[in-house]
Amino acid sequence: MKKTFEPLVTCIIPVYNAEKYLGECVDSLLRQSYKKLEIILVDDHSTDSSWVVCQEYADTHENIIAVQTDKNSGTPLEGRRLGIKYASGEWITFMDNDDYVKKDYIKHLVEGTDNGRYDISVTGHSRLYNDGTVEEFKWPNFSQTTVERLNEFYEHFMTGDYHVAPADTVGQNLVRAGVVKKTDLSGLKNDIYAEDTIMALSFLANSKNGVNFVDYHDFVWRQLVGSGSHGGFYRRADRNAFYDACVSIFSRADIKKVLNSDIGKISVIVPIYNVEKYVSRCIDSILSQTYTNIEVVLVDDKTPDGSGKIADTYAEKDGRVKVIHKKENEGLNMARASGFKLSTGRYVMFVDSDDLIARDCIEFAHRAIVKNKAEFAKFNSLSFSSDDELSSSLASVDELHEERVLAGKKDLFRSRFESQTVGVSRVTVWGGLYPRAAVKKVDWKKANYRQHEDMHWTMQFLENVNKGVFISRVGYFYRTGSSNEAVLSKALAGNTYNEKPIGYLEFADHYLKTLDRYNKKYNLELDKEINRFRTWQWMNRLSRLSKAGLLMAENNSDYLSVAVDSVIDGYKSTKSKVSQQEAKIAALLAEKDDMRLEIEKLRHENDRIKTELKSHSSIKRSAKLLLGNIKRKIRLMIK
Repeated sequence: MKKTFEPLVTCIIPVYNAEKYLGECVDSLLRQSYKKLEIILVDDHSTDSSWVVCQEYADTHENIIAVQTDKNSGTPLEGRRLGIKYASGEWITFMDNDDYVKKDYIKHLVEGTDNGRYDISVTGHSRLYNDGTVEEFKWPNFSQTTVERLNEFYEHFMTGDYHVAPADTVGQNLVRAGVVKKTDLSGLKNDIYAEDTIMALSFLANSKNGVNFVDYHDFVWRQLVGSGSHGGFYRRADRNAFYDACVSIFSRADIKKVLNSDIGKISVIVPIYNVEKYVSRCIDSILSQTYTNIEVVLVDDKTPDGSGKIADTYAEKDGRVKVIHKKENEGLNMARASGFKLSTGRYVMFVDSDDLIARDCIEFAHRAIVKNKAEFAKFNSLSFSSDDELSSSLASVDELHEERVLAGKKDLFRSRFESQTVGVSRVTVWGGLYPRAAVKKVDWKKANYRQHEDMHWTMQFLENVNKGVFISRVGYFYRTGSSNEAVLSKALAGNTYNEKPIGYLEFADHYLKTLDRYNKKYNLELDKEINRFRTWQWMNRLSRLSKAGLLMAENNSDYLSVAVDSVIDGYKSTKSKVSQQEAKIAALLAEKDDMRLEIEKLRHENDRIKTELKSHSSIKRSAKLLLGNIKRKIRLMIK
């Protein structure tokens, strides 16, 4: 006769100020069809009656243990850690004190272990929302090896998409006690963000026998406002600690060995042209990154100097380096496109070959993406023209930084015109970490300009994303070059679009029309900002063309009248605004003069009243004297 698999199961419930829901939670466990169940309630010094409720359950039920933390920890993690110490079950599961389960929940979890074949069993769950609706999260029955599950978890971490599967949290999981007991959770900060996720990953990292998913929805995860175990904990939790803990696990030698390195790979693409003086320092700054799972794609854009040979030297020394030698020079934009085509990373960064990046640039950019669940990151930059200037600038960099998250097309596009988005350049291709999927949708030919191609590329990119994080921290060092007329002339005259020559003013016209199109498409309400930018663009470009003696170069003459008319219109509009402002000022001054006259009248009136008051006072004194004299005369007459 086959022996029935009925191990003792321990369910650990951290408790804090849960008097409203705790009874429903515990009662749902007491009604379980699976009877070999131990329940451990760990109170974190609640300020309501929760601890009393825990003790009452322990006094009336032999299978319930009630314990209390030494002091309030402020998080569910400490309760779970303490509960593990008291657990005597062969298998351990966890619940939050505001959730509840259906009667076959434990039974289905135990069955999911397949008689102990798997180390972790997972059921589905339902979410209970404010309006009373319940949403079920379903999947077919399936299983994964530990390695498969680790790689899927790694992918969720890399993209900031954790919590997409129930196994990403410790709830709904039944874990072999041997795995739980040997997992050291003492190093985790109490206020770590997504503590249930890091616990699930920690257990997974110490398991060997895989995970089995069963298609039941016995666990009800309450989503009601105010029902959280530690009200507001989600908002104040330490997201950096979560990132560091995940990195620590994925960096373990035994774990790293089984991970698919492509999942976490980040590609850095460097177009190279006439930079033999600077390119080595650029590449060195990339290869010395604290984030090491990178590939560096060096694109030799048919450079006439020795830059291409320098690139080959790096490829020979470091397996992370790839080199492309293009047969024709196509410019910065298409060089980036060639590098992207060869790259394989989940995220992509572009670095110009005479610039540098901070040693931890990739790490802090990716950290910001993960902890903010953003799609891309943009970070701050410093411009320099010499090593001395760079050293001086670095000495003044403030280590404190701000992260601002923008979500939705409207906010992302509007950020292009904000005077401050935590100091971050919004229109450059460099200075950002981008998801491969979004970059893949960019039409590089539509951004194929010899100069200022970044602006067109960025606008296309923003169409393919919905959430970004902007970081004030400096990660990019932009080298400024010579501004002599010869260099300026070459820059202005060399623009192309779709492999055809395009004038400097024609480029501006293309870009301004693009802004108008996006403004209308996404209802950005940026008419005033774009019109101001339009006038500035034409004025700036006319000035630069004039300085370089190129007003009639290429086909710019076709756009001279457009540019001049726009500047004139802008001048008229500005003059009109100035006139309006002057009229307002004059009105205010006139109003001020009227007020001054009124004040003078009030002062005169006040002086008159004061004089009258003095007169009254004098009369009062005279009256008193007269009254005194009369009284004396009366007394004399009486005598």
